[in-house]
Amino acid sequence: MSGGRIIIDGLWRALCPSFDEAFLSKSINSGIHRTARRPSRHQRPNLCSTPWQQQQTRRITNPVVACQDTSLADNNDAFTVTKHTHVEDHLTESDGSTTAETLLRDSSRSALHNAPTPVIYETLRALQTKKGSRGRLRAFVKYLVTKRAQKPNGFLYEALIASNCDPTGSAKEVRDILEEMTRFGIEPTVGLYRVALKALAIHPDYLLRNRILFEMKGRWMDLGVEGRCSVALGFLREGQIEMALGRLEEMVEEKLEVPPWVTDLFVVVLAQQGAVDEALTLLHRRLDGEAEGKPSVSLSIWYLLLDEASKRSHYKGTRLVWDHMVAPKTIVPSDGACLNVLNTASRHGDTQLATDVIQILSARNVKLGIHHYEALVDCHANCGSIENALRALCIMANAGVAPENASTRSIYLAFERNQELVRVAADALRHLREEHILPLPALNVVIQGLCLIGDHHAALDLYMQVRSFCACRPEAYTYLAIIESSSDPQILKFLSAEMLSFGLPPTQEQNDKTVQVLVDHGDIDGVFEILAALADMGATRSSWISQKTACALAKQLFATKDERVWGLLDTAEGLGVDMAEITRHLTRDKHGRCVPKVESVAYLQGTPNKVLAQGAASSWAQLEKASSAGLG
Repeated sequence: MSGGRIIIDGLWRALCPSFDEAFLSKSINSGIHRTARRPSRHQRPNLCSTPWQQQQTRRITNPVVACQDTSLADNNDAFTVTKHTHVEDHLTESDGSTTAETLLRDSSRSALHNAPTPVIYETLRALQTKKGSRGRLRAFVKYLVTKRAQKPNGFLYEALIASNCDPTGSAKEVRDILEEMTRFGIEPTVGLYRVALKALAIHPDYLLRNRILFEMKGRWMDLGVEGRCSVALGFLREGQIEMALGRLEEMVEEKLEVPPWVTDLFVVVLAQQGAVDEALTLLHRRLDGEAEGKPSVSLSIWYLLLDEASKRSHYKGTRLVWDHMVAPKTIVPSDGACLNVLNTASRHGDTQLATDVIQILSARNVKLGIHHYEALVDCHANCGSIENALRALCIMANAGVAPENASTRSIYLAFERNQELVRVAADALRHLREEHILPLPALNVVIQGLCLIGDHHAALDLYMQVRSFCACRPEAYTYLAIIESSSDPQILKFLSAEMLSFGLPPTQEQNDKTVQVLVDHGDIDGVFEILAALADMGATRSSWISQKTACALAKQLFATKDERVWGLLDTAEGLGVDMAEITRHLTRDKHGRCVPKVESVAYLQGTPNKVLAQGAASSWAQLEKASSAGLG
């Protein structure tokens, strides 16, 4: 044995005295089942013959599955490299001297053969921090073990664990490596534990992380900033937001230097999870760090925060991004983001922000639709600027976008919050009339507001000016608020006649309300005028009065001995209205006329039941006689 080789072996034996070559033999040739017998002291086992030309022990066509082969013993061999992670995939022919820098750039076969072992170790450590180096890490570890006869040690296992800091790695592979180290008696180092925590931040495993933390605490090992960041990111990856924030705040309170990228990652995940307030707190911390010369926040994070905050109508977050990045034109939001910002501004009554968004969209020649204008109306209404809200409706109509009655909902809600705004709106309509042709929904909502405060006569006066204000005829919705809230029979009778004159059939609810008020005020003639007008319009069952109202009206007519009850019953029967509640108390006399049963006189006239034992009544004359006897 050469002197140089004895020195190298001795060095590694001194560094890793607990490891034995027998374990190496079992690890790199797990495809061939061998017994784990200890070799002779004077005989070095043939660990792997011609590793560059040997047959692969296993053929795995899926590279992800290949990367999950973790164990160094039995059938799970981390040093056994499939055709997707074979050393030859990472080494090419090249000439020239090799250093750590050149080996990082060109992992050629000749460069690797010419490189001293310490250089390969140095390269291996550098590869642990390079992205996408999983295959090269595993290949270099195999080369060191098979070609340079390096005994598996803590550093090589650390490199294998570091290869799992990759999307194709797994927590299971980390666990298998740690268990194999335990079986072989290799003590993990602080660096190995930290690399394992880093891998678990990408592939979270709560139990394995706790086990590592417990072992490090028992061995008085310091996590360091890197390890603590890995733990916090692992909790964040698992969705344990409170635990992750707790770990991060601990580092801040201890005045540890948290890398900016860690804070940025927290901002992104928290914003996506809807914890925008917490994300803003961390963002402010990052902005304070920029003033101290730390790297600035990425534009991608600003875009993401604007999208998430505006999508959730988070006003503070939206306003922060807008003022810091959009207003100075550092970032340019998309049309969808602008719409979300507009909706956020409308909900919180920020008219300046809403106006800025509209200006940006107009500058892009975006055709504004009803959803843009409605947001602008809502914005002015929510901040109490009713006149500007009505003006926005006028601008909306002039732009060719017809407002709907639903577009004025925010204005009515403003009336409910502050009823003094109703008078302001009524005055504003008269001012806007001089500048614009008012859309009918603007008039309708003010009429609703006047009815809300109980001023039905002012509402009726405003209705009378509908043609001069809006240059159009009223619609059924125009009458709805007055009819539903008024109890004045004259107003209801007038409005019902107005609707019929415009060819607008009142709804069944409106007819019921009008009939009930007129009956309560004893205006039966007015009721039959409305019913006659409905019949002339060809009223159907759904546009006539309801079954409940018809029965109540029939009982009222029986109580007053009004002969028009028979016409009401005939009309109801013709429209298919179920009047069984009334007709079951009627019978036919000898002339075929429909008359009340004697036992039903009390029911139809609302009299006590104590006189129902008297004889049958076949006409209204007999009802009069019964009435004089105490039945009426």
